Amino acid sequence: MEAIDFSNTYGTLEKVFAAKEPGQKPKITAFTYPFTPNVWVLYVLMILAATVVFQRIMFRNTTLLGSFLSVLGSIVTQGMENVRNTPWRRVLFGLRLTIAVFMPFLYNT
Repeated sequence: MEAIDFSNTYGTLEKVFAAKEPGQKPKITAFTYPFTPNVWVLYVLMILAATVVFQRIMFRNTTLLGSFLSVLGSIVTQGMENVRNTPWRRVLFGLRLTIAVFMPFLYNT
């Protein structure tokens, strides 16, 4: 059974929403699209914290810059130099491996 409406319309209300068409972002910043600025700030802080912790515990005879380059290289899946296998260093290498594996995976999704 169908319903039929015999009422007369006496007015219509039209709403219009207008906005400028967004332009393209510069291609030089294309790598920042997947994350918000807050995520990038936390990512940089995580890299700096890992640099300090690794330099204090694992890379004692290297400079802070050398430790930073090792951490940065591990994030882009480059190997680290050989370090003695003590329990603390195994835990830190496990954390580094976790970060190095999951961050690129999350970036590509």
